[in-house]
Amino acid sequence: MLQSGVQRIDDALYELESPMNAGNQSASPGYLLSQIEKAQMSATEFATSFNHFIADGPNSTQSQIIKTLHVFAGAVADVLANAKGVTRFAPDEKRSEAILSSARQSAGTAVKFFQNLMSFRLDDLSVDRKTDIVVSSNLEVQKHLQKLNKLAEQFLAKGGSDLSKASGDLGDVVDAEMNKAAAAIEAATARLALLMKKPKNPSYSTFEISIHDSILDAAIAVTNAIAQLIKAATVSQQEIVAQGKGSSSRTAFYKRNNRWTEGLISAAKAVAISTNMLIETADGVISGHKKLEQL
Repeated sequence: MLQSGVQRIDDALYELESPMNAGNQSASPGYLLSQIEKAQMSATEFATSFNHFIADGPNSTQSQIIKTLHVFAGAVADVLANAKGVTRFAPDEKRSEAILSSARQSAGTAVKFFQNLMSFRLDDLSVDRKTDIVVSSNLEVQKHLQKLNKLAEQFLAKGGSDLSKASGDLGDVVDAEMNKAAAAIEAATARLALLMKKPKNPSYSTFEISIHDSILDAAIAVTNAIAQLIKAATVSQQEIVAQGKGSSSRTAFYKRNNRWTEGLISAAKAVAISTNMLIETADGVISGHKKLEQL
C-alpha cells in the first residue's frame, strides 16, 4: 500500500515535468492554497492513523491507514496539478520555476514519508523509534508544503483571485459559477443522449457496438452522478453560508472566507471542464479518432 502511494505521487511528478501537460488550467491561486491545506491535513491524518497502528500492535486494523494513505497521496497529486496550472500567472520564468520547484520538493518529502514507513525499515526498531520516524516525516512534509503555501499567496493578486478585496455581491458571483457548472453538466448529458441515438457505423461488429454502448452508458452514469454532486454542493454551500454569516451579508461571509470561496468556484469550473473532456473523448473513441486509453 505504501508503494502504491509512492507510485501515485511519481505519476503526478511525471505529469508535472511533462511539457505536454499544462496542469489544471482552471486553477486559481486561491484554489491551490485550499489544495495545499488539504494536503497538510491529510498528511497529519495519515501520520496519526499510522501511529495508532504502531501503538495497537497485532490487534490493530490497517483499513484507516489505507484510507488516509490514498487521500494523502491524491492530495499531493492535486497540489502538483494545480501548482503547474497557476504558473500561467507568473510574471517571469524565475517565479514560475520557484513554485514548481517547491511543489516538486513537497512531493519528494511525501514520497520519502511513505518510503520511511516500509516494513524493512521499521521492523527492527522500537515502538518509540517508529513513532519518532512517523512524526519527523510528517513535520518535513508540513515544512515544505508551508513554503509552497507562501509562494502561492504571492500569486493571489496576479490571478485576480483575492476575493476579500472584491466589490459587488460575491454571493451572486458564486451562484452564477455554480449555475454555469450545472448548465455545463446538463449540456453534456444532452449531448450524450444525442450520441446514443447516433446511427452506428455499418462496419462495426456486434461486439464493437456493444462496447460503444457500454462506454456511453458509463459516461451517462458519471454525468448523472456529477449533476447530483453539483446540486448537493450548491445546497451544502448555501447551508454553510447561512450558518456562518450571522448578522452579516453573504458577500461579507464570502470575503471573510475568500480561500474557501475560491476553492468552491475553481472546483465547480474544474468539474464542468473535466466532464466535457470526458464527453469529447467518449465521442472520439466511438468515432475512431481517439484511443480507449485516452478515455
